[in-house]
Amino acid sequence: MINPFHKKKKILIVEDHEPLRQLLKIGLAPTGATILEASNGKEGLHSIREENPDLVLLDLMMPVMDGLTLLRKVREENPSTSHPRVLIITNSDHGTLIEDTVNLGVAGFIRKSDWKMEEIIEMVKKWL
Repeated sequence: MINPFHKKKKILIVEDHEPLRQLLKIGLAPTGATILEASNGKEGLHSIREENPDLVLLDLMMPVMDGLTLLRKVREENPSTSHPRVLIITNSDHGTLIEDTVNLGVAGFIRKSDWKMEEIIEMVKKWL
């Protein structure tokens, strides 16, 4: 019997590079979570407000609104919580940028240049 109080988890992928976004979506499908997508920070912020995802995979460098701005806005709106949990997807190694995201309570980092889907799935399962 299905527990009527069990809420299906939601993962939001905020990534402007569509092939990577689609690859992540396909790769994360076996988690059983509902996979949502946004192609820029503005869409991502709207999805966070409307869909209340449990976990966000967030690119930092995007058009319209970058990931750091999105993260700041989300944390300003919910200062007493770290919800939603955020995993940063980046190729940036800019120390200040990474430090800023750590100060905003991110759960972890995925480096675009050397990731494996198995590692991402394990990170996602850990934080869901």
